[in-house]
Amino acid sequence: MSNPQYPGDPQNPYTNDPQAANQWEAQPQANSSWEQSQPTGNVWNQQATNAWGQQPAAPQGGFQPPVNTNDAKGFLGALFDFNFANYITNKVIKVVYIISTAVVAISLLILLITAFQTGNALSIVLAILLLPIIGILMLVWVRLSLEVVHAIIRISEDVHERLPRA
Repeated sequence: MSNPQYPGDPQNPYTNDPQAANQWEAQPQANSSWEQSQPTGNVWNQQATNAWGQQPAAPQGGFQPPVNTNDAKGFLGALFDFNFANYITNKVIKVVYIISTAVVAISLLILLITAFQTGNALSIVLAILLLPIIGILMLVWVRLSLEVVHAIIRISEDVHERLPRA
């Protein structure tokens, strides 16, 4: 089988000498039908061509994600939608998580200051050791709760978009 020669190819004994490499490539190759049927594409850059040297075809048709109509209404429009056809959860969930993170951080800071004000060495050590763990657990709980709510709303939106309009 004849392999195309590339610079730095460990199979090419003439890679260090460019003139010898050109002579190597200029040598006649065996003309078996099996070698002629093998792909000779760019094996080093698979994204440029496929194995037969052709450009990959551009995707045609296929799945197009549905357009989310809830974002078009806006926050205030969804807030005053008395039919509850639009959800504001997806628009508000980031703000709720930021506020929750701030509340947890402020609460832990107040507890740490309180532990230092008591002057008790045991409460100070326990506060330093346990408050970060408690804070992380509180943030995990808030995050999981918000993700569950967000997942339920997303499922509801997907079902609502796929149902036929009455």
